[in-house]
Amino acid sequence: MSFKRAFLADLAASLMKNNLVMSGQELQKLFNMNGVLTQNGNAYSEEGGQGIHRVIANVWAYYYNEKKDYQTAYNISRAFVNQDGEYAWG
Repeated sequence: MSFKRAFLADLAASLMKNNLVMSGQELQKLFNMNGVLTQNGNAYSEEGGQGIHRVIANVWAYYYNEKKDYQTAYNISRAFVNQDGEYAWG
């Protein structure tokens, strides 16, 4: 999970810097293309599913609640959107 946390933090910072967003479904495809698997060792659902959304929410909570890194948490909450293009995290 630490790899996913660092990866999402870096990706969110890059997306924010360039005024871009990424949907959970796009992130799921990126993970699957690169062999980043769920905790159970499976690929993420092709439909976007709850798994990738849970990863985003858990990573946001880690940076906000545990690390008290509010800027990274903010980046994550604004860089990743739901399938309707709305902010859905954090």
